[in-house]
Amino acid sequence: MDDADATLRALAGRLPDLVHRAFDAYETTATRPVPDDAKGAAAQHGACKAALVHLEALIELHARLIAPPDPAPGAPGAPEGAEALLARARAALAEIPSP
Repeated sequence: MDDADATLRALAGRLPDLVHRAFDAYETTATRPVPDDAKGAAAQHGACKAALVHLEALIELHARLIAPPDPAPGAPGAPEGAEALLARARAALAEIPSP
């Protein structure tokens, strides 16, 4: 195990707690009474949006760290490359009878 793997494993282990903390911060901000002035309301709205973006980034990072690695191209279960998809689409279009 190299240092990068150990760091990623440690980060993956901490992410669930960080996600919960980010959600708690969003919830705290979102449940505060909305200020009466436009500037305060806009600031609260911006803080809520920023908290959601942060939460989304943590969830995405967690999903990427715990997801199994992608299979090698051409291996069973691997997604098709763009050229193969285009070739299949062209073949399917060629089978459609002309009006």
